[in-house]
Amino acid sequence: MRIFMIFLCLLMASASLWAQSRVALVIGNADYTHDPLRNPVNDALDMAAMLSAYGFQVIGYDDRRKRLRTLNLNHQEMEKAVLDFKEALTKGSVGLFFYAGHAMQDAEQQNYLIPVKTDIPDSTLIKHRAINAQWVLDVMASKQTHLNIVVLDACRNNPFRSFFRSAKTGLAEMGTPSGTIITYATQAGGLAADGNGGRNGLYTGELLAAMQQGGLTIEQIFKQTAQKVRIAAEQIDHKQEPWIGMSYTGDFCFGQCLPSQQELMQQLQNLQTQMGGGQQNNEEVLRRLQALEQQILKSTQQAVIPQPPPPVEALIPTENLIKDRYRDHGDGTVTDIETNLQWMRCLIGQEWQNGRCQGEPQKMNSDKAQELKINFAGHRNWRLPTIKELRGLVYCSSGKPAYFPNNGKVCEGDYQRPTLIQEAFPDAPEWFVWSGSPVSGGSDYAWNVYFFDGFGDNYYRNGNRHVRLVRGGQ
Repeated sequence: MRIFMIFLCLLMASASLWAQSRVALVIGNADYTHDPLRNPVNDALDMAAMLSAYGFQVIGYDDRRKRLRTLNLNHQEMEKAVLDFKEALTKGSVGLFFYAGHAMQDAEQQNYLIPVKTDIPDSTLIKHRAINAQWVLDVMASKQTHLNIVVLDACRNNPFRSFFRSAKTGLAEMGTPSGTIITYATQAGGLAADGNGGRNGLYTGELLAAMQQGGLTIEQIFKQTAQKVRIAAEQIDHKQEPWIGMSYTGDFCFGQCLPSQQELMQQLQNLQTQMGGGQQNNEEVLRRLQALEQQILKSTQQAVIPQPPPPVEALIPTENLIKDRYRDHGDGTVTDIETNLQWMRCLIGQEWQNGRCQGEPQKMNSDKAQELKINFAGHRNWRLPTIKELRGLVYCSSGKPAYFPNNGKVCEGDYQRPTLIQEAFPDAPEWFVWSGSPVSGGSDYAWNVYFFDGFGDNYYRNGNRHVRLVRGGQ
């Protein structure tokens, strides 16, 4: 028992405290005009919360409110965020840069991180309208940091691939100067999955899970993440092998580094050997171990032992959520945190003013609705929802929905009308709304939803219905 207690104390004492200052910049870009992404905002929010729990100063992160300002940044905002990061770094500190979003390499094998609200119609404009990842690394190195960590969950497909027919896929390998660790979500030149319908992208989800084991070294964390990603990718018929570049000989842990199993076993064997040398020797060893135990206990009582970070599921931001489901962007749109679909709060024909949908919604036939080209809230890729997506808006306040195989969810009992969350979609009439889904085998019909009771039905395409647009998904 004595040996076991001393073993535990040695375990605690061997943990290295957070001696260096820790600073992180976490960026998540998803709302692209070309090819929007599903997971980067959640990836960045969860990573910021995780790093904050591990003692990092995260640029632009409010730990109390779980809000992050460095989401969906344009070119100027990304540059400012990197410069703010530079100001916060100090000599001997640990710097970590995390980016989730679109990225690409140019003909010179330079990697560029793509801001939102940017258009790059020609390859010669990349260096002027995107952020060079090497510049970020140079900024970190210029502050003479102890360790620089760069995590790029950014090897999705090139959103401007239709303009750059000869562009290479994925990212190019970056050099790793001394004191640097760089990891990509997938191998150089490969493409990373943007998640399999869950909250996080494939790579970041596995990385967050590994980081919760705070006693692992960063090398162990990245290698474990790579192994899990490779296995998970195979299950969805996708090949993804994360890349790790390392030029760092020390052991960095997000939490407190623990001795390896081999080291612990050796310590136990040494203690057992010393305890087997006769009565007099045993008494002397016990006295020495007791003195050592007191020293260890005193040192650990003075140390600040960090609390483990909260689980990923607890990191979902609650600020500006409507009915715990819709994130209000303050621009007449909301995002469903269950599906990551971004919806217009008003029907076509209405105008978003002072938190309400003003005016009468317009009615039109299905073909006209399909042809709509809308520039709203900084996005041009609005579309008709599928019938499944549109049915997902149906909300039965009575808590008594009935389900029908062909018609979806229909509200019963005493329920409010229209049958959607009115705080998210105000001033909506109790009427039909088009989906973009045609009726199988009937080219003259398309599906719609009746928001009087949530009933989904089909109707002549030349008939008139209301229209609510969505972006993302599919």
